[in-house]
Amino acid sequence: MEGGRPSLCGEFTPHSPVSVPVTELRLVLLGGTGSGKSAAGNIILGREEMNQDSTSTATATSTQQSESTQGEVAGRKVTVVDTPDWFSPGLSLEKLRQDVELCVHLSAPGPHAFLLLIPVKQPTGEQKG
Repeated sequence: MEGGRPSLCGEFTPHSPVSVPVTELRLVLLGGTGSGKSAAGNIILGREEMNQDSTSTATATSTQQSESTQGEVAGRKVTVVDTPDWFSPGLSLEKLRQDVELCVHLSAPGPHAFLLLIPVKQPTGEQKG
């Protein structure tokens, strides 16, 4: 198409901004304990590995520090960084600082997106206030 520009999918459209095909994608998952961060990472990567408790499908372990998992999705290298509950009132500022630093390292040279996972269930008293 004359005057068109390539989209991320390689198609030309007249109003698409100039872009470079994305060959790598880095995602950081944020949310409270039990929000489904690890499950979302599993779905994105098409696997059942990120922080799953092998003894029970109903109970998952809690992520203690940021961890990354890589896979290939639609021909692209995808890195998913699963984070612990950074919103926990019991988390010290020093521990939070250390884990944010680890997350930055795991998603170097920087994340493309942050995904905030919020459970659909009713909030508890602690989450309300």
